[in-house]
Amino acid sequence: LGRMETVGGYDEQLTVEVVAEFLEKHFQQSSQASGFISGGVTFCAMLPMRSIPFRVVCLIGMNNEALPRSQRPLSFDLIGRHPQPGDRSRRNDDKYLFLEAILSARQTLYISYVGQSIEDNSPMPPSVLVSELLDTIRRGFGVEEDAIVLRHPLQAFSPRYFQGDRSSLFSYSRENFEAIRSLRHKSAPAPFFSAPLPAPPPEMKLLSPEQLSQFFHHPVRYLLQNRFSLRLEEQMAEQQDHEPFTLDALTRYQIGQSLFRQGLAGNDLKNFYRVQEATGRLPQGAVGEFAYRELRTEVEDFVGRVQSEVCGHPPRHLTVDVQVAEFTLAGALTDVYPDGRIQFRFARTKARDILSAWIGHLCLGMVADDRTAFRSTLVTADETLHFTSIAQPEAILEDLLQIYWRGLHAPLHFFPELSLEYVRQRFKKPRKPADAISVLRRKWTGSDFNRGELDDPYVRICFERADPLDDAFRLLAERVFLPLFEAARKAV
Repeated sequence: LGRMETVGGYDEQLTVEVVAEFLEKHFQQSSQASGFISGGVTFCAMLPMRSIPFRVVCLIGMNNEALPRSQRPLSFDLIGRHPQPGDRSRRNDDKYLFLEAILSARQTLYISYVGQSIEDNSPMPPSVLVSELLDTIRRGFGVEEDAIVLRHPLQAFSPRYFQGDRSSLFSYSRENFEAIRSLRHKSAPAPFFSAPLPAPPPEMKLLSPEQLSQFFHHPVRYLLQNRFSLRLEEQMAEQQDHEPFTLDALTRYQIGQSLFRQGLAGNDLKNFYRVQEATGRLPQGAVGEFAYRELRTEVEDFVGRVQSEVCGHPPRHLTVDVQVAEFTLAGALTDVYPDGRIQFRFARTKARDILSAWIGHLCLGMVADDRTAFRSTLVTADETLHFTSIAQPEAILEDLLQIYWRGLHAPLHFFPELSLEYVRQRFKKPRKPADAISVLRRKWTGSDFNRGELDDPYVRICFERADPLDDAFRLLAERVFLPLFEAARKAV
Protein backbone atom coordinates (compact mmCIF):
# COMPACT_ATOMS: atom_id res chain seq x y z
CA LEU A 1 0.00 0.00 0.00
CA GLY A 2 2.92 2.34 0.73
CA ARG A 3 4.50 1.54 -2.61
CA MET A 4 1.26 2.38 -4.38
CA GLU A 5 1.15 5.69 -2.53
CA THR A 6 4.70 6.55 -3.64
CA VAL A 7 4.21 5.55 -7.27
CA GLY A 8 0.92 7.42 -7.48
CA GLY A 9 2.26 10.56 -5.84
CA TYR A 10 -0.56 10.57 -3.28
CA ASP A 11 0.33 12.53 -0.14
CA GLU A 12 -3.02 12.87 1.64
CA GLN A 13 -4.31 10.86 4.59
CA LEU A 14 -6.19 7.61 4.00
CA THR A 15 -9.36 6.77 5.90
CA VAL A 16 -9.70 3.59 7.92
CA GLU A 17 -12.33 2.31 5.50
CA VAL A 18 -9.93 2.51 2.55
CA VAL A 19 -7.18 0.62 4.40
CA ALA A 20 -9.66 -2.04 5.59
CA GLU A 21 -10.98 -2.51 2.05
CA PHE A 22 -7.44 -2.92 0.70
CA LEU A 23 -6.49 -5.45 3.36
CA GLU A 24 -9.69 -7.43 2.91
CA LYS A 25 -9.14 -7.81 -0.83
CA HIS A 26 -5.47 -8.62 -0.31
CA PHE A 27 -6.19 -11.41 2.18
CA GLN A 28 -8.85 -12.89 -0.06
CA GLN A 29 -6.39 -13.46 -2.89
CA SER A 30 -5.50 -17.12 -3.21
CA SER A 31 -2.02 -18.22 -4.05
CA GLN A 32 -1.60 -19.92 -7.42
CA ALA A 33 1.60 -21.65 -6.38
CA SER A 34 1.70 -25.42 -6.33
CA GLY A 35 4.18 -28.16 -5.78
CA PHE A 36 6.56 -29.07 -2.99
CA ILE A 37 7.81 -26.28 -0.66
CA SER A 38 5.76 -23.60 -2.35
CA GLY A 39 4.78 -21.57 0.69
CA GLY A 40 5.19 -21.10 4.40
CA VAL A 41 3.45 -24.39 5.19
CA THR A 42 3.86 -27.44 2.96
CA PHE A 43 1.33 -30.30 2.99
CA CYS A 44 2.59 -33.51 1.47
CA ALA A 45 2.57 -37.26 1.76
CA MET A 46 5.39 -39.28 3.27
CA LEU A 47 7.47 -40.30 0.27
CA PRO A 48 11.05 -41.53 -0.05
CA MET A 49 13.76 -38.88 -0.71
CA ARG A 50 11.43 -36.11 0.47
CA SER A 51 12.90 -35.70 3.97
CA ILE A 52 14.42 -32.21 3.80
CA PRO A 53 15.27 -30.51 7.11
CA PHE A 54 12.46 -28.29 8.41
CA ARG A 55 12.12 -26.29 11.59
CA VAL A 56 8.76 -27.92 12.33
CA VAL A 57 7.57 -31.32 11.11
CA CYS A 58 3.97 -32.39 11.81
CA LEU A 59 2.87 -35.98 11.33
CA ILE A 60 -0.94 -35.96 11.32
CA GLY A 61 -3.25 -38.96 11.47
CA MET A 62 -0.84 -41.46 12.97
CA ASN A 63 -3.73 -43.67 14.03
CA ASN A 64 -3.68 -47.34 14.80
CA GLU A 65 -3.19 -49.43 11.64
CA ALA A 66 -2.63 -46.25 9.57
CA LEU A 67 1.16 -46.65 9.55
CA PRO A 68 2.91 -48.90 8.78
CA ARG A 69 0.51 -49.87 6.04
CA SER A 70 -0.54 -53.49 5.90
CA GLN A 71 0.26 -55.29 2.69
CA ARG A 72 -2.20 -57.88 1.41
CA PRO A 73 -0.84 -59.62 -1.65
CA LEU A 74 -3.20 -60.71 -4.39
CA SER A 75 -3.93 -64.40 -4.77
CA PHE A 76 -1.91 -64.57 -8.01
CA ASP A 77 1.03 -62.52 -6.64
CA LEU A 78 3.64 -65.23 -6.10
CA ILE A 79 6.29 -62.73 -4.95
CA GLY A 80 3.94 -61.46 -2.24
CA ARG A 81 2.91 -64.95 -1.19
CA HIS A 82 6.49 -66.26 -1.07
CA PRO A 83 8.80 -63.32 -0.15
CA GLN A 84 12.54 -63.72 -0.49
CA PRO A 85 15.40 -61.73 1.07
CA GLY A 86 15.85 -58.50 -0.86
CA ASP A 87 12.18 -58.15 -1.92
CA ARG A 88 10.53 -54.81 -1.25
CA SER A 89 8.59 -54.62 2.03
CA ARG A 90 6.08 -51.78 2.30
CA ARG A 91 6.02 -52.17 6.07
CA ASN A 92 9.79 -51.70 6.34
CA ASP A 93 9.62 -48.77 3.90
CA ASP A 94 7.08 -47.03 6.13
CA LYS A 95 9.27 -47.54 9.17
CA TYR A 96 12.19 -45.94 7.30
CA LEU A 97 9.98 -43.00 6.20
CA PHE A 98 8.94 -42.45 9.81
CA LEU A 99 12.60 -42.39 10.89
CA GLU A 100 13.47 -39.93 8.10
CA ALA A 101 10.64 -37.62 9.17
CA ILE A 102 11.91 -37.63 12.76
CA LEU A 103 15.45 -36.79 11.66
CA SER A 104 14.15 -33.94 9.46
CA ALA A 105 12.68 -32.02 12.41
CA ARG A 106 15.15 -29.34 13.60
CA GLN A 107 13.11 -27.52 16.25
CA THR A 108 9.70 -29.19 16.80
CA LEU A 109 8.29 -32.63 16.04
CA TYR A 110 4.49 -32.78 16.29
CA ILE A 111 2.66 -36.11 16.07
CA SER A 112 -1.14 -36.41 16.37
CA TYR A 113 -3.49 -39.36 16.37
CA VAL A 114 -7.06 -40.23 17.45
CA GLY A 115 -6.61 -41.49 20.97
CA GLN A 116 -10.23 -41.78 22.15
CA SER A 117 -13.33 -43.44 20.76
CA ILE A 118 -16.03 -41.03 19.64
CA GLU A 119 -18.66 -43.41 21.00
CA ASP A 120 -17.64 -43.96 24.63
CA ASN A 121 -14.34 -42.02 25.01
CA SER A 122 -12.44 -45.26 25.60
CA PRO A 123 -8.67 -45.06 24.86
CA MET A 124 -7.39 -46.10 21.44
CA PRO A 125 -3.72 -46.96 20.79
CA PRO A 126 -1.70 -44.94 18.24
CA SER A 127 0.31 -46.37 15.39
CA VAL A 128 2.79 -49.07 16.33
CA LEU A 129 5.60 -46.74 15.20
CA VAL A 130 4.45 -44.02 17.62
CA SER A 131 4.25 -46.53 20.44
CA GLU A 132 7.78 -47.71 19.66
CA LEU A 133 8.99 -44.09 19.66
CA LEU A 134 7.43 -43.44 23.06
CA ASP A 135 9.02 -46.61 24.47
CA THR A 136 12.42 -45.58 23.09
CA ILE A 137 12.16 -42.12 24.68
CA ARG A 138 11.16 -43.64 28.02
CA ARG A 139 13.98 -46.20 28.05
CA GLY A 140 16.69 -43.94 26.64
CA PHE A 141 15.91 -40.62 28.34
CA GLY A 142 13.74 -41.53 31.34
CA VAL A 143 10.83 -39.34 30.11
CA GLU A 144 7.42 -40.81 30.82
CA GLU A 145 4.62 -40.79 28.28
CA ASP A 146 2.41 -38.38 30.26
CA ALA A 147 5.14 -35.73 30.11
CA ILE A 148 5.16 -35.47 26.32
CA VAL A 149 1.68 -36.70 25.29
CA LEU A 150 -1.12 -34.12 25.43
CA ARG A 151 -4.57 -35.70 25.59
CA HIS A 152 -7.40 -33.50 24.34
CA PRO A 153 -11.00 -33.78 25.57
CA LEU A 154 -13.52 -35.45 23.34
CA GLN A 155 -15.50 -32.23 22.74
CA ALA A 156 -14.28 -28.75 21.79
CA PHE A 157 -16.50 -27.18 24.45
CA SER A 158 -14.85 -29.00 27.33
CA PRO A 159 -14.20 -26.78 30.39
CA ARG A 160 -10.57 -27.94 30.36
CA TYR A 161 -9.88 -25.59 27.42
CA PHE A 162 -10.94 -22.52 29.43
CA GLN A 163 -9.57 -23.13 32.93
CA GLY A 164 -6.81 -20.54 32.57
CA ASP A 165 -4.26 -22.56 34.59
CA ARG A 166 -1.46 -22.10 32.01
CA SER A 167 -1.87 -25.66 30.82
CA SER A 168 -1.15 -26.72 27.26
CA LEU A 169 -4.88 -26.93 26.57
CA PHE A 170 -6.40 -23.68 25.36
CA SER A 171 -8.96 -22.44 22.86
CA TYR A 172 -9.78 -19.18 21.12
CA SER A 173 -13.39 -20.15 20.40
CA ARG A 174 -15.74 -17.47 21.70
CA GLU A 175 -18.82 -19.64 21.04
CA ASN A 176 -17.52 -22.55 23.10
CA PHE A 177 -16.44 -20.20 25.88
CA GLU A 178 -19.92 -18.69 26.09
CA ALA A 179 -21.43 -22.19 26.15
CA ILE A 180 -19.21 -23.21 29.08
CA ARG A 181 -19.93 -20.00 30.95
CA SER A 182 -23.67 -20.49 30.55
CA LEU A 183 -23.39 -23.96 32.10
CA ARG A 184 -22.09 -22.48 35.35
CA HIS A 185 -25.32 -20.50 35.67
CA LYS A 186 -27.58 -23.16 34.24
CA SER A 187 -31.18 -23.12 35.35
CA ALA A 188 -34.14 -25.19 34.30
CA PRO A 189 -35.97 -23.59 31.38
CA ALA A 190 -39.35 -22.15 32.15
CA PRO A 191 -42.33 -24.24 31.02
CA PHE A 192 -44.02 -23.14 27.82
CA PHE A 193 -47.29 -22.70 29.72
CA SER A 194 -46.89 -21.26 33.21
CA ALA A 195 -50.49 -19.99 33.50
CA PRO A 196 -53.73 -20.22 31.50
CA LEU A 197 -54.08 -17.90 28.53
CA PRO A 198 -56.53 -15.00 28.48
CA ALA A 199 -60.01 -15.73 27.21
CA PRO A 200 -60.18 -16.34 23.44
CA PRO A 201 -62.09 -13.88 21.27
CA PRO A 202 -65.88 -14.42 21.27
CA GLU A 203 -65.90 -15.37 17.59
CA MET A 204 -64.18 -18.66 18.50
CA LYS A 205 -67.50 -19.76 20.00
CA LEU A 206 -68.76 -19.98 16.42
CA LEU A 207 -67.38 -23.14 14.84
CA SER A 208 -68.30 -25.96 12.50
CA PRO A 209 -68.62 -29.67 13.36
CA GLU A 210 -65.44 -30.26 11.38
CA GLN A 211 -63.53 -27.72 13.51
CA LEU A 212 -64.78 -29.37 16.69
CA SER A 213 -63.57 -32.72 15.35
CA GLN A 214 -60.17 -31.23 14.48
CA PHE A 215 -59.84 -29.97 18.05
CA PHE A 216 -60.44 -33.41 19.57
CA HIS A 217 -58.09 -35.01 17.03
CA HIS A 218 -55.19 -33.08 18.58
CA PRO A 219 -56.17 -30.53 21.27
CA VAL A 220 -52.62 -29.28 21.89
CA ARG A 221 -51.92 -28.69 18.19
CA TYR A 222 -55.25 -26.90 17.79
CA LEU A 223 -54.39 -24.62 20.72
CA LEU A 224 -50.90 -23.70 19.48
CA GLN A 225 -52.00 -23.16 15.90
CA ASN A 226 -55.12 -21.11 16.64
CA ARG A 227 -53.92 -19.09 19.64
CA PHE A 228 -50.22 -18.69 18.75
CA SER A 229 -50.21 -19.26 14.96
CA LEU A 230 -47.46 -21.79 15.68
CA ARG A 231 -46.67 -24.45 13.08
CA LEU A 232 -44.29 -27.22 14.18
CA GLU A 233 -44.77 -29.77 11.42
CA GLU A 234 -41.51 -31.33 10.38
CA GLN A 235 -40.54 -30.86 6.75
CA MET A 236 -40.96 -33.92 4.63
CA ALA A 237 -37.67 -35.50 3.67
CA GLU A 238 -36.76 -35.48 0.00
CA GLN A 239 -38.14 -38.44 -1.86
CA GLN A 240 -35.51 -41.13 -2.12
CA ASP A 241 -34.50 -42.12 -5.60
CA HIS A 242 -34.59 -45.87 -5.23
CA GLU A 243 -36.55 -48.80 -6.57
CA PRO A 244 -39.32 -50.00 -4.20
CA PHE A 245 -39.41 -53.71 -3.38
CA THR A 246 -42.29 -53.61 -0.87
CA LEU A 247 -45.25 -51.37 -0.12
CA ASP A 248 -44.67 -49.24 2.95
CA ALA A 249 -47.63 -48.23 5.11
CA LEU A 250 -48.08 -44.74 3.61
CA THR A 251 -47.87 -45.91 -0.01
CA ARG A 252 -50.25 -48.76 0.72
CA TYR A 253 -52.74 -46.32 2.24
CA GLN A 254 -52.48 -43.89 -0.70
CA ILE A 255 -52.97 -46.59 -3.33
CA GLY A 256 -55.79 -48.15 -1.29
CA GLN A 257 -57.66 -44.85 -1.02
CA SER A 258 -57.30 -44.27 -4.77
CA LEU A 259 -58.60 -47.75 -5.57
CA PHE A 260 -61.44 -47.39 -3.07
CA ARG A 261 -62.73 -44.26 -4.81
CA GLN A 262 -62.62 -46.06 -8.16
CA GLY A 263 -64.34 -49.14 -6.75
CA LEU A 264 -67.06 -47.10 -5.06
CA ALA A 265 -67.71 -45.41 -8.42
CA GLY A 266 -68.36 -48.84 -9.96
CA ASN A 267 -65.12 -49.25 -11.91
CA ASP A 268 -63.33 -52.58 -12.28
CA LEU A 269 -60.12 -52.42 -10.24
CA LYS A 270 -58.36 -54.92 -12.51
CA ASN A 271 -58.00 -52.13 -15.08
CA PHE A 272 -56.03 -49.84 -12.77
CA TYR A 273 -52.88 -51.91 -12.29
CA ARG A 274 -51.09 -50.17 -15.17
CA VAL A 275 -52.13 -46.78 -13.79
CA GLN A 276 -50.59 -47.50 -10.38
CA GLU A 277 -47.52 -49.08 -11.97
CA ALA A 278 -46.94 -45.91 -14.00
CA THR A 279 -46.81 -43.82 -10.80
CA GLY A 280 -43.69 -45.70 -9.72
CA ARG A 281 -45.07 -46.56 -6.30
CA LEU A 282 -45.52 -50.28 -7.02
CA PRO A 283 -42.56 -52.68 -7.09
CA GLN A 284 -41.59 -53.85 -10.54
CA GLY A 285 -42.50 -57.19 -12.09
CA ALA A 286 -44.20 -60.09 -10.37
CA VAL A 287 -43.64 -58.60 -6.91
CA GLY A 288 -45.67 -55.52 -7.83
CA GLU A 289 -48.41 -57.60 -9.43
CA PHE A 290 -48.72 -59.74 -6.32
CA ALA A 291 -48.81 -56.69 -4.01
CA TYR A 292 -51.45 -55.01 -6.18
CA ARG A 293 -53.57 -58.16 -6.39
CA GLU A 294 -53.45 -58.57 -2.61
CA LEU A 295 -54.38 -54.92 -2.02
CA ARG A 296 -57.11 -55.03 -4.67
CA THR A 297 -58.75 -57.98 -2.90
CA GLU A 298 -58.85 -56.05 0.37
CA VAL A 299 -60.23 -52.93 -1.32
CA GLU A 300 -62.94 -54.89 -3.14
CA ASP A 301 -64.01 -56.46 0.15
CA PHE A 302 -64.08 -53.02 1.78
CA VAL A 303 -66.11 -51.55 -1.11
CA GLY A 304 -68.64 -54.37 -0.67
CA ARG A 305 -68.97 -53.59 3.05
CA VAL A 306 -69.55 -49.89 2.35
CA GLN A 307 -72.06 -50.59 -0.41
CA SER A 308 -74.00 -52.90 1.91
CA GLU A 309 -74.36 -49.99 4.34
CA VAL A 310 -75.16 -47.40 1.65
CA CYS A 311 -77.72 -49.66 -0.12
CA GLY A 312 -77.34 -47.77 -3.38
CA HIS A 313 -78.62 -44.43 -2.04
CA PRO A 314 -76.79 -41.25 -3.10
CA PRO A 315 -75.27 -39.18 -0.27
CA ARG A 316 -76.59 -35.79 0.66
CA HIS A 317 -75.63 -32.93 2.97
CA LEU A 318 -77.46 -31.64 6.02
CA THR A 319 -77.06 -28.03 7.05
CA VAL A 320 -76.05 -27.53 10.68
CA ASP A 321 -76.94 -24.24 12.37
CA VAL A 322 -77.76 -24.82 16.01
CA GLN A 323 -77.24 -23.00 19.29
CA VAL A 324 -75.74 -25.09 22.10
CA ALA A 325 -75.52 -23.03 25.31
CA GLU A 326 -73.32 -20.04 24.42
CA PHE A 327 -71.83 -21.80 21.37
CA THR A 328 -73.02 -21.84 17.76
CA LEU A 329 -72.40 -24.83 15.50
CA ALA A 330 -72.69 -23.89 11.84
CA GLY A 331 -71.63 -25.96 8.88
CA ALA A 332 -72.66 -29.09 7.01
CA LEU A 333 -72.85 -32.81 7.67
CA THR A 334 -71.65 -34.89 4.71
CA ASP A 335 -72.32 -38.52 3.76
CA VAL A 336 -75.90 -38.55 5.05
CA TYR A 337 -78.17 -41.38 3.85
CA PRO A 338 -81.74 -42.47 4.67
CA ASP A 339 -80.38 -44.95 7.24
CA GLY A 340 -78.28 -42.24 8.91
CA ARG A 341 -74.79 -40.88 8.50
CA ILE A 342 -72.14 -43.27 7.15
CA GLN A 343 -68.45 -42.44 7.52
CA PHE A 344 -65.83 -44.67 5.90
CA ARG A 345 -62.05 -44.78 5.46
CA PHE A 346 -59.88 -47.58 4.08
CA ALA A 347 -57.51 -47.82 7.05
CA ARG A 348 -57.38 -49.35 10.47
CA THR A 349 -59.59 -47.68 13.06
CA LYS A 350 -58.03 -44.68 14.75
CA ALA A 351 -59.28 -42.65 17.68
CA ARG A 352 -59.73 -39.68 15.38
CA ASP A 353 -62.13 -41.70 13.18
CA ILE A 354 -64.23 -42.66 16.20
CA LEU A 355 -64.30 -39.08 17.52
CA SER A 356 -65.28 -37.64 14.13
CA ALA A 357 -68.08 -40.17 13.75
CA TRP A 358 -69.25 -39.49 17.32
CA ILE A 359 -69.33 -35.69 16.93
CA GLY A 360 -71.10 -36.06 13.58
CA HIS A 361 -73.61 -38.41 15.25
CA LEU A 362 -74.38 -35.85 17.97
CA CYS A 363 -74.84 -33.12 15.38
CA LEU A 364 -77.10 -35.45 13.38
CA GLY A 365 -79.30 -35.83 16.45
CA MET A 366 -79.73 -32.05 16.50
CA VAL A 367 -80.66 -31.61 12.82
CA ALA A 368 -82.05 -34.98 11.62
CA ASP A 369 -85.28 -34.69 9.59
CA ASP A 370 -87.90 -37.17 8.47
CA ARG A 371 -85.74 -38.32 5.57
CA THR A 372 -82.84 -39.40 7.79
CA ALA A 373 -82.70 -41.81 10.73
CA PHE A 374 -80.82 -40.84 13.88
CA ARG A 375 -78.15 -43.47 13.35
CA SER A 376 -74.48 -43.33 12.37
CA THR A 377 -72.04 -45.91 11.05
CA LEU A 378 -68.24 -45.92 10.93
CA VAL A 379 -66.74 -48.36 8.42
CA THR A 380 -62.98 -48.93 8.51
CA ALA A 381 -60.70 -51.63 7.18
CA ASP A 382 -60.82 -53.69 10.37
CA GLU A 383 -64.26 -53.08 11.89
CA THR A 384 -67.71 -51.49 11.59
CA LEU A 385 -69.17 -49.39 14.41
CA HIS A 386 -72.83 -48.39 14.74
CA PHE A 387 -73.94 -45.48 16.91
CA THR A 388 -77.52 -45.80 18.10
CA SER A 389 -79.87 -42.93 18.87
CA ILE A 390 -79.48 -41.28 22.27
CA ALA A 391 -81.94 -39.33 24.38
CA GLN A 392 -80.10 -36.04 24.87
CA PRO A 393 -77.42 -35.39 22.25
CA GLU A 394 -77.44 -31.67 23.03
CA ALA A 395 -76.23 -32.23 26.61
CA ILE A 396 -73.28 -34.38 25.49
CA LEU A 397 -72.45 -31.92 22.71
CA GLU A 398 -72.50 -29.05 25.21
CA ASP A 399 -70.05 -30.93 27.44
CA LEU A 400 -67.69 -31.44 24.50
CA LEU A 401 -67.91 -27.74 23.67
CA GLN A 402 -67.04 -26.85 27.25
CA ILE A 403 -63.95 -29.07 26.97
CA TYR A 404 -63.14 -27.32 23.70
CA TRP A 405 -63.34 -23.94 25.43
CA ARG A 406 -61.06 -25.14 28.23
CA GLY A 407 -58.59 -26.38 25.66
CA LEU A 408 -58.26 -22.88 24.22
CA HIS A 409 -56.97 -21.58 27.58
CA ALA A 410 -54.36 -24.23 28.41
CA PRO A 411 -53.12 -27.60 27.08
CA LEU A 412 -55.57 -30.38 27.86
CA HIS A 413 -54.39 -33.69 29.28
CA PHE A 414 -56.21 -35.43 26.45
CA PHE A 415 -54.47 -37.48 23.77
CA PRO A 416 -56.96 -39.36 21.55
CA GLU A 417 -55.12 -42.65 21.13
CA LEU A 418 -53.87 -42.85 24.71
CA SER A 419 -57.18 -41.69 26.17
CA LEU A 420 -59.09 -44.27 24.12
CA GLU A 421 -56.64 -47.00 25.15
CA TYR A 422 -57.00 -46.02 28.82
CA VAL A 423 -60.78 -46.34 28.72
CA ARG A 424 -60.49 -49.71 26.99
CA GLN A 425 -57.94 -50.94 29.54
CA ARG A 426 -60.00 -49.57 32.41
CA PHE A 427 -63.50 -50.74 31.46
CA LYS A 428 -63.09 -53.43 28.78
CA LYS A 429 -60.35 -55.57 30.36
CA PRO A 430 -61.00 -54.39 33.16
CA ARG A 431 -57.90 -53.16 34.99
CA LYS A 432 -57.18 -50.89 37.90
CA PRO A 433 -56.35 -47.25 37.05
CA ALA A 434 -52.69 -47.64 38.05
CA ASP A 435 -52.31 -50.77 35.90
CA ALA A 436 -53.95 -49.08 32.94
CA ILE A 437 -51.63 -46.06 33.24
CA SER A 438 -48.55 -48.32 33.42
CA VAL A 439 -49.54 -49.82 30.06
CA LEU A 440 -49.75 -46.32 28.57
CA ARG A 441 -46.31 -45.26 29.84
CA ARG A 442 -44.56 -47.21 27.11
CA LYS A 443 -46.76 -45.63 24.45
CA TRP A 444 -46.14 -42.19 25.93
CA THR A 445 -42.33 -42.32 25.76
CA GLY A 446 -42.01 -44.64 22.77
CA SER A 447 -39.03 -46.86 21.99
CA ASP A 448 -36.27 -47.33 19.45
CA PHE A 449 -38.75 -49.01 17.12
CA ASN A 450 -42.02 -47.14 17.72
CA ARG A 451 -42.79 -43.44 18.02
CA GLY A 452 -44.31 -42.33 21.29
CA GLU A 453 -46.81 -39.59 21.99
CA LEU A 454 -43.97 -37.45 23.35
CA ASP A 455 -42.24 -37.55 19.95
CA ASP A 456 -44.95 -35.26 18.60
CA PRO A 457 -43.45 -31.71 18.52
CA TYR A 458 -46.69 -30.11 19.74
CA VAL A 459 -46.94 -32.49 22.69
CA ARG A 460 -43.25 -32.18 23.49
CA ILE A 461 -43.26 -28.39 23.71
CA CYS A 462 -46.09 -28.49 26.27
CA PHE A 463 -45.41 -31.65 28.28
CA GLU A 464 -41.68 -32.43 27.93
CA ARG A 465 -41.05 -31.58 31.61
CA ALA A 466 -44.44 -32.65 32.96
CA ASP A 467 -46.41 -35.82 33.54
CA PRO A 468 -49.85 -35.40 31.96
CA LEU A 469 -50.96 -38.99 32.68
CA ASP A 470 -52.54 -37.88 35.95
CA ASP A 471 -56.00 -37.68 37.46
CA ALA A 472 -57.00 -34.96 34.99
CA PHE A 473 -56.06 -37.28 32.11
CA ARG A 474 -58.12 -40.16 33.52
CA LEU A 475 -61.18 -38.03 34.24
CA LEU A 476 -61.08 -36.35 30.82
CA ALA A 477 -60.70 -39.68 28.99
CA GLU A 478 -63.74 -41.10 30.79
CA ARG A 479 -65.71 -37.90 30.24
CA VAL A 480 -65.20 -38.02 26.46
CA PHE A 481 -65.28 -41.74 25.67
CA LEU A 482 -67.72 -43.32 28.16
CA PRO A 483 -70.85 -41.74 26.59
CA LEU A 484 -69.44 -42.78 23.22
CA PHE A 485 -69.00 -46.42 24.27
CA GLU A 486 -72.54 -46.53 25.64
CA ALA A 487 -73.93 -45.65 22.19
CA ALA A 488 -71.47 -47.66 20.06
CA ARG A 489 -72.15 -51.19 18.89
CA LYS A 490 -69.76 -53.31 16.86
CA ALA A 491 -71.13 -55.06 13.82
CA VAL A 492 -71.05 -58.85 14.11
